[in-house]
Amino acid sequence: MKGMIIINHIKKFTRNNLPLILSFFTPFIIMACYFAYRNMFPFGNGSILTVDLGQQYVDFFAFYKRTINSLNIHNFFYSFANGYGGEMIGIWSYYLMSPLNLIIAILPKSFMNGSLLLITLLKYGLSGLSFGYMLNKKGFEKNIIITTFSTAYALNGWIIANQLNIIWLDAMMLLPIIVLGIDNIINKDKSKLYILSLSIMMIVNYYMAYMVCIFSLLYFITNYAIYYKSKIKHKYQIILKYFGASLISFMLSAWLIIPNILELRTGKASYTVNNFNWKLEYNPIDMLSKLMNGAFNFNQMPSGYPNIFVGSLVLISVLAFFFNHKIKLHFRLLYLFLTFVFLISMCFEPLDLVWHAFQFPIWYPYRFSFIFCFSVTYLGAIGFSNLPNKIDNKITIKIAIMLIIILLTVGIKINNFTFLSPMKYVVSVLLIAIMFVIVIISRINNSKLYIISIFIITCCDMGINAFNSLNSISYVNNSDYSSYNKILNEQINKISKNDKSFYRINKNFYRTQDDPMELGFNSGSIFSSTMNKNNANFNSNIGNPNNTGSINYSNGTLITDSLLNFKYYLSFNGNYKNYPMIQKSANRYDILDNRKRKNDFNIKRNNLSLPLIFGVNNIIKNITSTTNPIDYQNNIVKQISASNKNVFNVDNNYKVKFKNIYNTPSLSQSILKKIDPLKSASVEINYHYRNQYIPYIVLPSNLSPNICSIFIDGEKITSPKNFQNSLVYSLPKKDGTIDINFKRQSIFTNNFGIYNLNYKKFKYDISKIKHQNIISNNKDMISSNVDLNKNGSLLTSIPYSDGWHVKIDNKEHDKSKWLGEFISVKHIKRGKHHIEIYYYPRGLNLGIIITILTIIFISIKSIINEKDNKKD
Repeated sequence: MKGMIIINHIKKFTRNNLPLILSFFTPFIIMACYFAYRNMFPFGNGSILTVDLGQQYVDFFAFYKRTINSLNIHNFFYSFANGYGGEMIGIWSYYLMSPLNLIIAILPKSFMNGSLLLITLLKYGLSGLSFGYMLNKKGFEKNIIITTFSTAYALNGWIIANQLNIIWLDAMMLLPIIVLGIDNIINKDKSKLYILSLSIMMIVNYYMAYMVCIFSLLYFITNYAIYYKSKIKHKYQIILKYFGASLISFMLSAWLIIPNILELRTGKASYTVNNFNWKLEYNPIDMLSKLMNGAFNFNQMPSGYPNIFVGSLVLISVLAFFFNHKIKLHFRLLYLFLTFVFLISMCFEPLDLVWHAFQFPIWYPYRFSFIFCFSVTYLGAIGFSNLPNKIDNKITIKIAIMLIIILLTVGIKINNFTFLSPMKYVVSVLLIAIMFVIVIISRINNSKLYIISIFIITCCDMGINAFNSLNSISYVNNSDYSSYNKILNEQINKISKNDKSFYRINKNFYRTQDDPMELGFNSGSIFSSTMNKNNANFNSNIGNPNNTGSINYSNGTLITDSLLNFKYYLSFNGNYKNYPMIQKSANRYDILDNRKRKNDFNIKRNNLSLPLIFGVNNIIKNITSTTNPIDYQNNIVKQISASNKNVFNVDNNYKVKFKNIYNTPSLSQSILKKIDPLKSASVEINYHYRNQYIPYIVLPSNLSPNICSIFIDGEKITSPKNFQNSLVYSLPKKDGTIDINFKRQSIFTNNFGIYNLNYKKFKYDISKIKHQNIISNNKDMISSNVDLNKNGSLLTSIPYSDGWHVKIDNKEHDKSKWLGEFISVKHIKRGKHHIEIYYYPRGLNLGIIITILTIIFISIKSIINEKDNKKD
């Protein structure tokens, strides 16, 4: 009996909410079918991993799983797997706070790609559901049309193009709810829904929340102006309530936002653009091309037009909205102005920068275009629901003319759009034409058949767009991802099993620069949008690759290995064809000898690595940055060893052969020119190896791969495509040849040079420092016992942050910055000292207090309001 009652309740719920249920399952099923077609795990051996999802996010999700499953709260604050060590609140608040990520924690690690695919499908479905829920609450008739527009929203061009940016998709889910919350403030004088939804948005992803907050203000102003005379009674109170509710949302999320803001000041915020170029970024007419079905390819990711595809139904319906005199003029004009603001923002540089928090996006331009897609889909739903029940010739002709203008404009310029093939264009024309005819007929004959036809065509329209757009992207195989992590984890475990001390691990291969985050070991690489700018500056100074979002310790020397506590070196010596996921880093000939090895993977221990904290018997001063990383490293060693002699010396004992190049007396600071511009040109350098002297070469950015090809003993060096700073490469410890093959007519060699490291002197200087330090560490604190022969300084390879606190002999001590990157403590008295260093995020206590006080305030206010309501 109870079973029948439950079944009846389910049937009744399904019947009453069928359009909303379909709003979730329609986009979910369409995308599930596509993923199955692409054999993505668990449907096959493919995966959803591509671009940033495969090169960055998945590694952070592995870190997330490890942290949640082990209940390691310290990983929420700080991790030495983050580059040389870094604050983690920024990474959590940008990448990892979506509630749906709990699926990753629940399902096994071997199912990681399946977890990500399921989360992606849920975000598609929930985007449709939230939009359908919004339409329902706004008074739209609960039928299949709600499902149709919800599907158009859930599968718009922005979400398809940014599917791989899974961390942004929560904004699509929450935006309709936030809009409902604003409506409640204006129409019902209630703010709970707005506060709740905006608070969640701020916690889930502060970056997308920033864009949503801009839209929230614009939407509030627009609707306040629309209903100023008709519905709003307490005009000034509503304004105060909106801004008060926005402030409360911020205060509820302050426990995460405030420490994150303080952390961003040294990271992403340091790249803020202060000077605007008052210009259009491209011809705004070209934006029309992105209204076509499948108007996307891989080249649109790094730079391209905004992704604003919304499907033929929405395009026709939004035109109907603006041309329909049934809809009040001031309503249409205000939304026309708002739409214009969105359009101009997507092509006018100052406004584009405002939406992106005053920073030019690195890849994925016009990230706020999902807001435009939301707005026009919502207006399209209004336009469709207000179409007259008979054909209005004026509206029909106006819509037809606008559609023809759009299609002709795109057709004439189609050769300018590499992402839009003639076939895609023809498909777009046919879908728009068919939809236009059916929409017009549905006005004459209000048969369910036509309404269902509109739904089916919309599903086909959005599905074909997803198919055409995503087919232009390649994906990682699930087995490649899994096998790489298994192999690397085995090697890391071999080290950690026998060594419980603190150390960093370097290697000559990688899958991504976030390998340390994926598997939880300390190293010197990271790819993160929240990376501290000092990391990039330091890597530049020591001759290692870097950019605004990543560092990679691939071009180290024996000096930097010791300085940065790289105690182990993991090398791959096998056949790369057998390991398709392995990418090659620069060779470290200074660590490895010339002998061939039997095993594919080998571990080498560095007995000269300095501890994480060490004392030196002299007062440390700042070292001036230089464009030559060898000079910089010389200055470091001289400072910490109190020596006046260089450990690196210039090697001019090499012979040069010029082929089709004018002879020059020196290869440093010279311009090398071709003799015959039509013939190939090269420089051959033969260097001589001396025992106990380790050879290195400095390559300036003038010798990047797009300018020339460089070979060492016939093997092409591994380097970034474009690098802005000079890089250091080790050379084989034998007589060898360096070949530079020209790709341009001339090359300026800048600070090119060959250097020899005096190994005996280096070993003596480092050993002298190493033997006076003992270090231990745990999750809470790093401690060290230091014995100084005279007054000196305390140095570390811990990246500087205000969150670090230093205790010397149980007394708080001021810290300073060393090498522009690491913590140091000056003026330490001679003798034995016990050092303790611990980390606690800046602003966390303040944020927690603000959040708690806000919760108390809301609770008290709710109780008072409840009592007042009972009295009434």
